[in-house]
Amino acid sequence: MSKSERLGLAGALAAVTSWGANSVILKFLTGQMSVELLNASRILVASVFFLGILAFLRRGKGLPQLEARDWLAIASVGVIGTSVYQLLFANGIKLSNASITALISSTNPIWVGILGAFLGLGFTRWQFIGVPVTMIGVGLLSYSSIVGANVQPLGVALLIASNMCWSVYTVMSRGLMQKINPLEFTALSFVLGGLPFVLFSLPAWSGAAAISSTTWLWVVLSALIAQVIGFMGWFLGTQALGAARVSVFLNITPLVGVALAAGFLSERITVIKVIAGIIILFGVWLANKKG
Repeated sequence: MSKSERLGLAGALAAVTSWGANSVILKFLTGQMSVELLNASRILVASVFFLGILAFLRRGKGLPQLEARDWLAIASVGVIGTSVYQLLFANGIKLSNASITALISSTNPIWVGILGAFLGLGFTRWQFIGVPVTMIGVGLLSYSSIVGANVQPLGVALLIASNMCWSVYTVMSRGLMQKINPLEFTALSFVLGGLPFVLFSLPAWSGAAAISSTTWLWVVLSALIAQVIGFMGWFLGTQALGAARVSVFLNITPLVGVALAAGFLSERITVIKVIAGIIILFGVWLANKKG
């Protein structure tokens, strides 16, 4: 692997690990506040961090010198990947359980592949093999919770739509990162893209005063882990590895969540979960083979 690919691999792994860890934190936070308030507050906190990062990167230079259409593209992609994604995902997960959510999220590489085909970005033969393998692993990991679950079609539709939004965000961002530093792109797209969701969620802030200071500290930690570290790692990976290769790493997220839940929430790790984890990692390895 080249140096840039190694950096991209590290970024992708950092992103999916942070998102898996965040799933454990969210189990606590969703019991303390509404999903709308939680997501809006996390976006606000992360935006402050991103603006600080942008100010550091651009110190003495002002804003990036981009054409109006580039600013519009960054804002549009950001809205799709932040506000629209959060709105669809939050409402989809309300109507589904975590296992069904994980299983549907494992289809993300398929949507990336379909969109990439329209844009001339093809899948390799190893990606065609690796993606289904990871999906089998995620399905096996989620099997016990999926069997007998009350699946609501609207919830499934919203989760699929949110995956499509994330795929558009991932694929379209790579072209924009040819014109602007990936970290600067991440900061600008997140801040501009998250504003509509924050405005949409303003009514939810009526209950903010009743939230304890400890809970707010966990909200800050969640925003730092999942949205600042996660987004930066994801787009470093996207730039170096490409949308198709990096999207497969998403299927490691539920695996990290299961491992951390076992350590911090005393959830049991079964033989089936171990086998599922091996299958997921094998599929990710296959999808990232060259040739």
